[in-house]
Amino acid sequence: MSLLKLALGVVRFLLFLVALLFFGCSSSHRQWTSDQPFRSFTRSNSQRIFLKPVDPYRGLEIELVRGSYGIRVYVNALCFCFPPLKDNPKKAVLQLFMNGEWEEGEATLFEGGQRLLLPVEMKEKMVEALSRGETVQLKIGRFSEQIVPTHFLPSYNQL
Repeated sequence: MSLLKLALGVVRFLLFLVALLFFGCSSSHRQWTSDQPFRSFTRSNSQRIFLKPVDPYRGLEIELVRGSYGIRVYVNALCFCFPPLKDNPKKAVLQLFMNGEWEEGEATLFEGGQRLLLPVEMKEKMVEALSRGETVQLKIGRFSEQIVPTHFLPSYNQL
């Protein structure tokens, strides 16, 4: 009888660990996060909000930064590099799925190949879609990321 109780206790504990692992690692808790304002000695003042990737190896970190130049959207590959255009190594092709259709554009690729800047038109469309509560799909070469609107508007309004 005590062996049966011990076995039931072990099974319950294992089920608890599986449930904890399943719900604790769920990507449904992804949300936009903001950093504290950064002030430097050059009188510049910037603020950023960001969304971490689901998969750090194939996913993308999305970053909105407000500075003296306005608001910009940067995309960061945390592993590997973005594929540059063959005829222009300082550009990369990206695709955004918003409003039920794919849109393609060229983004500025930074030194090192792991960071790029979205064109202004695509940035504005992406911000509009996220502000309406829509999920945006982003693809760049082998990389793909779902940009969720969770906590976007309150974070964006802090910029």
